[in-house]
Parts: sequence; structure tokens; C-alpha cells
Amino acid sequence: MRVVIVSDSHGRNDYVKRAIQQAGAFDVFIHLGDIEADLEELKGMVDCPSYIVAGNNDVGTGLPGTLTITLEGKKIFLTHGHRHGVNYDLKRLGLLAVYNNIDIAMFGHTHYPYLDRGDDVILLNPGSLTYPRQEGKARTFMIMELTPEGGVEFYWQELEEEGRRKQSWLDKLFEAP
Repeated sequence: MRVVIVSDSHGRNDYVKRAIQQAGAFDVFIHLGDIEADLEELKGMVDCPSYIVAGNNDVGTGLPGTLTITLEGKKIFLTHGHRHGVNYDLKRLGLLAVYNNIDIAMFGHTHYPYLDRGDDVILLNPGSLTYPRQEGKARTFMIMELTPEGGVEFYWQELEEEGRRKQSWLDKLFEAP
């Protein structure tokens, strides 16, 4: 099963659409909040099960603050993270996940891509499609692949710039002076 995970698109459904196109075929779509755009337009972009939670900027959308889903036997907790203190540390979210027998806890809000494959729980943040904060400021999302046998793999994706390939930090190392 192939899952596309995005967060913090902040009104830029065009970036979400580009991420969906770049991802290729997938089975499930997850948005971890701060949509700030036309929710129906967003839902119409995918023809598969989609799970969307509200971010701190999605007041009045009627979206749930959290969701717990099961995919290929993995119990997955979805949250934007602002109510779990993810800007300060991940202990609270990690403890909540362990206490509730969660296998994977996904969050957004910080705009930093993050993946920790802990012994008890996997914590992940796909980063932001609109306002990335990590070094290099790449617009990121994630692809998760789950197998029926319980395997799980994660692949970071940088949103490709329209009309040209984005130059990476590695390319800059080999530029002529």
C-alpha cells in the first residue's frame, strides 16, 4: 500500500496538486492540517481514501483534530500537533502514542521534516509544502509504503519546481568556482 502524506499547505492547493502528480500512483492520501484553502477542491484531487485533520489555521472547517486509522495492520495516529506541544518537544506525542498502542504517529505544524523510527513508535512529519523551515527550505512531503507482512518504508520527496529541476545542495558542491 502506497500512502502520500502532506502537511502545512497554507492555502496552496496548487502545491498539493503538484505533490499528488509527482507521487504517481498511490492508495491513500493523508493531509496533516493547515490547509487554509478550499477543502472540497482538495478532496476532489484524489480518487482514493483520504484522511485530513485540522490544523491551528483550519478553525471552522469541521475537520477532526485527530484521527486514528489502521492501514495494513499498523495503527496510525494523525494530528497537526499544535495541541501536543510538538514545537517544544515530541515526548508528549510519543507517550500518547505508546500509551494507546500506536505504531506510527504523524504530525505537522513545525514545518520541519522529521522521522524517528523508535523502538516503540515511529514519529514523522512530512514537512511543509508552502513554508519550509529546515536548512535549504525544500518544500517536502512523504511517501510511506506498507506491506501486508508489516513492513513500512518512508521516502522523502522534494516538491519539484515547476518547469525545472530544483538544484540540490549536492549540485552546489560540484559547481565550478
